[in-house]
Amino acid sequence: MDENENARSKNLLRKLWLPTLVVVIVGYVGHTYKHYFIGTPAYKLSEEDVKLLKKALLEQAVIKHDEICSETTNSCYTMTDYVFLEGEEFTVMRMMVLNNAKPFSYSQTEVMLPKDMTIDKVNTRKWPVNKRKLASVYTKMMAGMGFVMEALSFEPKSMQQMLMIGLGGGVINNFLSTLGPETMINLTTVELDPEVFSLALDWFHLVETPTNRVVVGDGIEFIREASAKDDKYKVILIDACYDDFRPVFCPVEGFINPETIKDIANILDDDGILSVNVLTSSKEKGDGAKNILALYEKHFTSCFYTYITHPNKKVAAQQQLLFCTHRKNWSYQVPIRQTRKAYYMLLMFYILLPVLPSEFSKLLLHSTEYGQSSKCICFLKAL
Repeated sequence: MDENENARSKNLLRKLWLPTLVVVIVGYVGHTYKHYFIGTPAYKLSEEDVKLLKKALLEQAVIKHDEICSETTNSCYTMTDYVFLEGEEFTVMRMMVLNNAKPFSYSQTEVMLPKDMTIDKVNTRKWPVNKRKLASVYTKMMAGMGFVMEALSFEPKSMQQMLMIGLGGGVINNFLSTLGPETMINLTTVELDPEVFSLALDWFHLVETPTNRVVVGDGIEFIREASAKDDKYKVILIDACYDDFRPVFCPVEGFINPETIKDIANILDDDGILSVNVLTSSKEKGDGAKNILALYEKHFTSCFYTYITHPNKKVAAQQQLLFCTHRKNWSYQVPIRQTRKAYYMLLMFYILLPVLPSEFSKLLLHSTEYGQSSKCICFLKAL
């Protein structure tokens, strides 16, 4: 290491000691008082009642609530709550399972204890949904990549237009609704099946607002009309899947059509990000995913895959997310390389991820000077 490099390293350490100390303190306090800060409902139960509650939930373990079928698509969904116990903590996960594609869940979310919890309220059907938390890896990636890839800003000067095709349970909509008005995200979601929309409202507690709207209709038609009007979106998410297993389960054939891909490319902002959920049978040996990538590369400057399941892992289906942009030579590594400071902050946050509450992340977000990359780190903790 030469003298200049040594001097730069020392200078970097001098600048980082204070934020490092802040992160350590935040982590300690957050771990000690995490139930207070993350908004865990305060309920008055005796120790004996807590034991009875756990016993009652664990005796059920799998709580099948209802089966709902759509008249539009003839698809049937089973709404089930699963109870998991880890040490003294229990978690209840709500899953919307597509009957023709069991055991994979169509959507999933965590449900929380009611604020007025009593031992008589063991029925999880009416428990509130935890909208601050995304349960699956791919929904975390889809929700967060717009910020990581710098298509979205945490401090925008105008509304940030976002389009999602495929609602599911509305878990991404729910999460984005918790970010607050300062992010200025204007999300439009297009869902083909009105029954799925009803399920999102009833079981996942989706709430529509002027900046979080759902349009019941054909996503391909919506994109075609948006392209004709020359509408632009900073982020486009495509999560449109078939209701049964086939070589390419996601996306549906319409989103592999060259004309549709051309329309998608036309409505994506110059600095925007497209994310496509790609789920293929392992029997395809990656050919389906490669073909999809090749089709999208014809209309975008840069495209790359992020794998949710390892490509060499033996599973029934391989899931990956396809990301595309009009920016040249762009990948998720670019914003990380842009600032060495943000990289060091990333390492520190990963160390403290299990104990750092979202509220402390937001506090640190506003107290650092590391720009968008550091803010993304804080945001990803909240996922």
